[in-house]
Amino acid sequence: MRFNSLRTKLMFIVSICMITAIGAFCVIGLISAKRNGDYIEQSSRETATESAGKIILKNAQAVSFEIDAALEVALDTARTMADVFSGVKNPDVSLRMDRKRMNGVLKTVLVKNETFLGTYTCWEPNALDGLDEIYVNSEGHDGTGRFIPYWSRNVEGSIDLAPLEDYEAKATHDNGVRKGDYYLLPKERKKECVIDPYPYPVQGNIVWITSLVVPIVVDDDFFGMAGVDMRVDFIQTLAEEANESIYNGAGSVTIMSYNGILAAVSDKPDLVGKHYKHLNPNGWEADLDRARRGEDKLEISDEFAEVLTSFQLGWTETPWSVIIKVPKNAVFEHVEKQIRELSNINQKNIAYQIFTGTGILAIAMLIFWIVSGFIVRPINQARDRLKDIAEGEGDLTARLNIDSEDEIGDLSKWFNVFIENHQQMFKDIAENMETLNTAASDLNELSVRLASGSEEMSSQANNVAGATEQMSAGINAMASAAEEMSANAHNVSSTAEELSMNMNSVASSIEEMSVTVKSVEKTAREGSEVAQKAREMSDSTSSTMNILGGAAEEIGQVTTVIKRIAEQTNLLALNATIEAASAGDAGKGFAVVANEIKELAKQSAEAAEDIGKRIEDVQGNTKNAVQAISEISTIITNLNDSSMTITKSVEQQTITANEISGNVQQANTGVNNIASAIAEIAKGTEDVAKNAGEAARGVNDVSMNIQGVSQAAADSNTEARRINALSEKLTGVAALLHNMVGKFKV
Repeated sequence: MRFNSLRTKLMFIVSICMITAIGAFCVIGLISAKRNGDYIEQSSRETATESAGKIILKNAQAVSFEIDAALEVALDTARTMADVFSGVKNPDVSLRMDRKRMNGVLKTVLVKNETFLGTYTCWEPNALDGLDEIYVNSEGHDGTGRFIPYWSRNVEGSIDLAPLEDYEAKATHDNGVRKGDYYLLPKERKKECVIDPYPYPVQGNIVWITSLVVPIVVDDDFFGMAGVDMRVDFIQTLAEEANESIYNGAGSVTIMSYNGILAAVSDKPDLVGKHYKHLNPNGWEADLDRARRGEDKLEISDEFAEVLTSFQLGWTETPWSVIIKVPKNAVFEHVEKQIRELSNINQKNIAYQIFTGTGILAIAMLIFWIVSGFIVRPINQARDRLKDIAEGEGDLTARLNIDSEDEIGDLSKWFNVFIENHQQMFKDIAENMETLNTAASDLNELSVRLASGSEEMSSQANNVAGATEQMSAGINAMASAAEEMSANAHNVSSTAEELSMNMNSVASSIEEMSVTVKSVEKTAREGSEVAQKAREMSDSTSSTMNILGGAAEEIGQVTTVIKRIAEQTNLLALNATIEAASAGDAGKGFAVVANEIKELAKQSAEAAEDIGKRIEDVQGNTKNAVQAISEISTIITNLNDSSMTITKSVEQQTITANEISGNVQQANTGVNNIASAIAEIAKGTEDVAKNAGEAARGVNDVSMNIQGVSQAAADSNTEARRINALSEKLTGVAALLHNMVGKFKV
């Protein structure tokens, strides 16, 4: 099979189109099937989730109803016994019943209810008959003599009587339940209660129980309580049986009391009696709060479906709860099975679609192959006839037969028209070939002559251009020399001008220096005068300080005399004190005066000593001041001498500066004259350079014109050669056309 066949191409194109169409239908079908499957799966999961939640909730409610029914029987029994026993204290009833009859009632109730673990009553001290002292430590009594009988049934079914234990105990068990709650709660609340699971000794064995107790109250006075105990085991059994009926036991059923104590855990019985936080350490607080409010919970996570429902026991205000938790895979097991079945059906449908599409494609390709043969057959016939015309050595007289009026007939018709037009055209070409040959020969001869003349003119123009370039070079050299001389003249002129400016600057600087020297001379004279005055003042100050030093020495001598006087006064005061002492009482006043004189003499001596120290300091400072002033006087003298020397030097510098200023003025005048002369020379040199430049430009223009003529001659020569080459090609083409036209039969 050839791919360049029209039939093959049509088959290929149609195949691609059909494959694309069928593939698109298949893809659409697959997408639709996938979407339907996803929708069905999602709907199934949602329906299953909703249905599972309802089923689990109903199962939880059923479990709660069953447990409630069992506990309600015990609670009703306790309520009945409490009502009967209250008749003993109710004056309206005045029921006569002693302890023996009450024990009979308790025992009978226990015997008739095999699910009960124990029946009992507990009365306040002497509240029943006031005979507690008589019954101390008797059967069913303890050391208090209170009426506290406890009838119990062991595992073998044996019934026994014992006194209640820990009925007043407020200590708690390990799970937080008070040991005496079965008695203390109804006493405190005066309402029937269901006690959280707790351990209690029954006929020598510790058993986990829950107590259903009812207070005995008459006119709001509490006298005691009546109760029924139930084994927690029966609640665990109910939970396990309920779990087996829910999704084949895949989950768990939990019974929780009001305070969160576990009464039953189907899959973890070892947690019975413990707090709910041991089973659900993360969410126990929220669940317990919801259970206490009596709210239901339905929660489906990625792993579990969980339901919590609460139920009220009798007239108590402490609801219990049932919690059912089932793995999500167990809930959706049947849904997953349905989804797998739907997936298998979808896969089968996809395979059927692909198989059907492939079969349809094969049949369609076969049909189109047959139909395409009928379509291509007339085209092949036209092709064969065209081949005959093409291989018949250019016979333009042959024509195609027109056998139909369809596209093939139109093709043959217009092909014949095309051949007729070309037949006439080839006739015209053949007639004009001779004229073309003659014109090509003439054009060839003309191009040869034109090329020869262009070469001669180009040679002459090149010679003239060479001479012109030499003359232009000479003129340019002269112009360059003139420009260089002008530039040098300008440089000399500029240098002279700069020299003149520098001389002016020197003159100005000398004048400023002269002014400055005069100012320095004046300042030096003033400094000499100030130094002279400072010298005189330092001499005066030195004399004054010497006088001050002498006065200080005299003051020091005076302080010495004061110290001696104080010492003598002190001796006189001491003698006066001695005399006053020897005079007795008559000399006491004189002794006081002598003592005061002694103190004044002491103070005078201290003051004189202080003054002496200060005078010594003044004398030392005075000597230092005199020495410093002497040194300052010496420095001022030296400064005065230096100022005089500077004054004389400044006067000499002033005379010299005036002479330099006069000489600089004369030199400045000469430099200005030189600069003017050099500027005139530079101006003349510029004129010469300008004229030489204009002459050079004229010669350059002539040279450029001659070069233009030379270039035109060269271009003419090139064009002549091109014309010659084209005429030769034209002659060859004419010959070739003549040969080609000669092959056709017209």
